[in-house]
Amino acid sequence: PANGDAGHTSSRHMIETLQAMAIDLDRFLEDDPPLELLRRYRNGERDVFARRLVTILGREQTERLGRKHREDAEFGETVDRYIQQFETLMEQTARSDRENVLVDTYLTSQTGKVYIALASAIGRLA
Repeated sequence: PANGDAGHTSSRHMIETLQAMAIDLDRFLEDDPPLELLRRYRNGERDVFARRLVTILGREQTERLGRKHREDAEFGETVDRYIQQFETLMEQTARSDRENVLVDTYLTSQTGKVYIALASAIGRLA
């Protein structure tokens, strides 16, 4: 069980990192985030930026996101880090999640939706 707890803590940390990265991605695509969202994030609503990012990514054309990824080095690095972090989370989760319950949960979460939109935009998902 101790090892499982360590894995859970690591997964939680990775998700928190992804949620924090959503703030950076949000800033690249929109102007400064509304203070209300920052307040909600600080008050514990950790997926508030991932939720907003899903909405923004839904409005953006895949082609435009792909172009921004290629042309804006800082945005590209942030996208790549987000994708790499999410894929690492998926790999680690899949090792211990025989039924893929957690994998499915993560993929359908706000952070998962951000991953799918970004990975699709840069041609990472076929």
